[in-house]
Amino acid sequence: MLGPLPSIRMDEPAYLALLATLPILCVWSIRSIAGLGLARASTALVLRAGAVALFVLALAGLHTVRTTDDQTVVFVMDRSESVPPAAQQRAVEFLRAATKTMRPGKDRLAIVTFGGSAEAAQLPAPQLLLDRLAPTARPDQSNLGAALRLASALLPPDAARRLVLLSDGNENAGDATAESEALRSANIPLDAVPLSCRHDREVVFERLWTPSSARGDDTINLQFTLRSTHAARGRIRVFHNDQPLQLDGGRDGAFDVSLAPGSNRLSLPVPLQAAGVHRFRAEFLPDDAGDDEIAANNEARSFTVVAGREHVLAIAGEGSGPRSDEPRSLDLITAALQRDGIEVTRATASEAPADATALLAYSCVLLNNVAAPELGERRLAALASYVRDLGGGLVVIGGDQSFSVGGYARTPLEEILPVETDRARLQLLSLSMVIVLDRSGSMSGDKMSLARQGAVGAVQLLSRLDRVGVIAFDSMSEWIVPLDFCVDRQKIQACINQIGDRGGTDMYPALHDAFVTLQGSRTNLRHIVLLSDGVSEPGDFDGLADRMASAGITLSTIAVGADADHALLRKLAEKTGGRAYSADGAGAVPQIFVRETIQATRSGIHEQPFTPALASGVLSDVVAGLRGDTLPPLGGHVVSIAKAGAQTPIVRPTKDGADPILAVWQPGLGRTAAFTSGMWTGWGGDWAQWSGFSKFWSQTVRWASRPVASTAYAMNISVDGDLATVTVEAHEEHGAISGATSVDAQVIHPSFEQSGLTLRRTAPHRFSGSFPLRERGSYIARAAVRTAAGATEIVHAGISQSYPAELRELRSNDVRLTELGRRTGGRTMRLEQADSVFEASAIRPVLSRRPLWESLVLAGLLLFLADVAVRRVAISPLAMVRSWLGGASVPPGSRAPEVLAALRGTREQLRKRDAATAGPTAGASPAAAVENFLSRTRSRRPMDPQILSEHGHADKATGQPAEVRPEVPEPGADPTSRLLEAKRRLRRPPPSSG
Repeated sequence: MLGPLPSIRMDEPAYLALLATLPILCVWSIRSIAGLGLARASTALVLRAGAVALFVLALAGLHTVRTTDDQTVVFVMDRSESVPPAAQQRAVEFLRAATKTMRPGKDRLAIVTFGGSAEAAQLPAPQLLLDRLAPTARPDQSNLGAALRLASALLPPDAARRLVLLSDGNENAGDATAESEALRSANIPLDAVPLSCRHDREVVFERLWTPSSARGDDTINLQFTLRSTHAARGRIRVFHNDQPLQLDGGRDGAFDVSLAPGSNRLSLPVPLQAAGVHRFRAEFLPDDAGDDEIAANNEARSFTVVAGREHVLAIAGEGSGPRSDEPRSLDLITAALQRDGIEVTRATASEAPADATALLAYSCVLLNNVAAPELGERRLAALASYVRDLGGGLVVIGGDQSFSVGGYARTPLEEILPVETDRARLQLLSLSMVIVLDRSGSMSGDKMSLARQGAVGAVQLLSRLDRVGVIAFDSMSEWIVPLDFCVDRQKIQACINQIGDRGGTDMYPALHDAFVTLQGSRTNLRHIVLLSDGVSEPGDFDGLADRMASAGITLSTIAVGADADHALLRKLAEKTGGRAYSADGAGAVPQIFVRETIQATRSGIHEQPFTPALASGVLSDVVAGLRGDTLPPLGGHVVSIAKAGAQTPIVRPTKDGADPILAVWQPGLGRTAAFTSGMWTGWGGDWAQWSGFSKFWSQTVRWASRPVASTAYAMNISVDGDLATVTVEAHEEHGAISGATSVDAQVIHPSFEQSGLTLRRTAPHRFSGSFPLRERGSYIARAAVRTAAGATEIVHAGISQSYPAELRELRSNDVRLTELGRRTGGRTMRLEQADSVFEASAIRPVLSRRPLWESLVLAGLLLFLADVAVRRVAISPLAMVRSWLGGASVPPGSRAPEVLAALRGTREQLRKRDAATAGPTAGASPAAAVENFLSRTRSRRPMDPQILSEHGHADKATGQPAEVRPEVPEPGADPTSRLLEAKRRLRRPPPSSG
């Protein structure tokens, strides 16, 4: 400890003025403690005043302050990709060496690791608790600012504080300079330890540039920019839409290059013919591997959009479900669109693009009876971004694998649809489902992994109204997830993912447990899904299946591989009204689970013939030229309700209202249409033969399609390091952008997140703005140009980040680190100076503040309780001392006979007196007994003057008892009334003498 003893200080000394009320408190308290005696009254008064004084000191913020050299140091460790593994290891060795010089009981350390985000690896502790440092979550970025902010938050206020930053100094996210200013203001020094490194033989493929858009039959120039630290030779290989680009002379996408030190710019002409998105990828291959130390930064990507006529991407399900008419249905819708001059490209759900950039090749996307799990989270997010952010069109056609029965609820797809798809909101029939999984030893490897994946996919399709349970069995059965409402899906998924393989195969106990549990479930539908790949131990399967059928519980089975008992599983499914599936390999298991769950939740389907009608009062281009009396009947549809703001041009009239058959909406910049019927070879056979079939679907697709990009304005994106600059300008033939024009711009990131982009006028015909490239992947910038005439023109462009900005830097930024340390008054240290981190000469002693209000309040409460005890409990200290002294010379229990004899004598005397007084009334009536009691009360001796005085029955002048005259009873008054009147008189205050 340094300096003098702790000093006493206050935060709010003005509250001490309340102590002036203590004399008033004492005067006010005298009356209530007057009868306690001098000692007790004085003690109570002192305790009460002390409690009040302590409470006042607590309000005043009393605390102690002392100067301390206790120290807490936070080590900030750079774990990004720009720091070579060898340098990261040296940083860990520096940390371990520094902790050996810590002062026991005085020094504490914490650890923060960072890349693109910062994490606390160790909270302040007196020793190093970690054996190794875990990799950071975002190694593709360096956010020094976030790391310094988190590290400063870990420092306690009652000790000397210091940060030690071990980094290469390269920053591509956050603002370390601003954080260093905050550290300086808080008097927290930052010691910088540069992790010096450099790459002397390296080639960086900085950029592949192509125009954002082009016209058909244009020839564009691919422009390559490569930076080399030395002269190097190699080849550049180019891919067009993932295929090697065919160059002149039959070369298969590669040409030789010789690079000079510094920046090298090359170009390659490429003719474009087809409309759509043309994606290019180029990579540098050195002739000598020693000429390039980092292979990850040898690639660059770009894309160009060629506008064309209307082009639709039609996506269908995999076509292996319980209904097999998906391909035929897609044939009918494709032919209908093509007859009206709309180009159609077909794909299955697994073939559909998984990024919004690739979807820009199409003016509209059509989903034909596709379940959400078939598309996957990435494709669903890309589709939503394509519609909402890029103005794309989407048409969704229903069927038994779509909308509420296709798992659309709580997905990005549902957010952009014009109808609700959550089965809980639609109040559909609820389902209880138990998944029974074989986890025997034969299920090891991919089988178990895909079974878990399928079970998780099934859970995702259920609503909050449904109940789900999971049983795993080998030689024994175990409830992995007890049957309960499907609310916490993440918890259920975590439990399923913990299922491992072991033991033999005995499925009967597991099926019996599922049956017994479902019998007590009060839901509309009860269903079991059983998966197994082997032959079970014997059991009464036939009897169990009969009981399931009688109870209305269905069982579907999935037999995996040739070793499964296909005959038994098929018989169980047939007896209970379920479905039997056979999977040759484990790869089909997840898809079977999805389809089986969809079938189990078919309560969302209305499968009865009806004739749709045009909704009255709804005007829409989608149904222009159609007459309601010409609409053919449909055989079913998926139950849904329209969202607020959506239009429903075609409905199914019901007595309770109207169910939407066609609903249209505009979410964000795009448009969506939902047709809740479909399956043209099933529900819609009459529609497929209808003469207006082609017209209806071409009008629907054209209404939803993305408008053609503006020809009056163009957008370009240039890149400098990790910063992209967007420029929007008018073509020369359109002149300058009017001063009244506004430009609203957004950027869609590779994660499909959207951020605003500020564009400022930099010339009469140009707006410009910049945004950072912090993720690898494709960025799309979109701008809406609003002219003075009120028109709106949409332009967009894209840029690709092939590798993180971390890999662009070829040397550490030691100067940057030194500057950060200098700003905060810290030191610049070398890796060899680990023993200097905790040295005493570098400590900045601080004032340690210890609040006392909790102790003061506690002490005040104790004094208050003591005050109450003194006033309520009569204790004579002198009598206690005498009793103790007297009791010390007499053995315990020696006087007990004497005391007992005295008590007995007193009791006999009282009995004799009561007998003599009550003699005349013995055997008298109760009224006579009461009269006798009153006479005895009047004959007793006067009460003690002090007691009477306290109750107001003493003469105020003499202090003697006031005369109590016998009262003459009123004639006819009964004894009980007289007794009550006597009590009232005793309580009544005497008349005033003056």
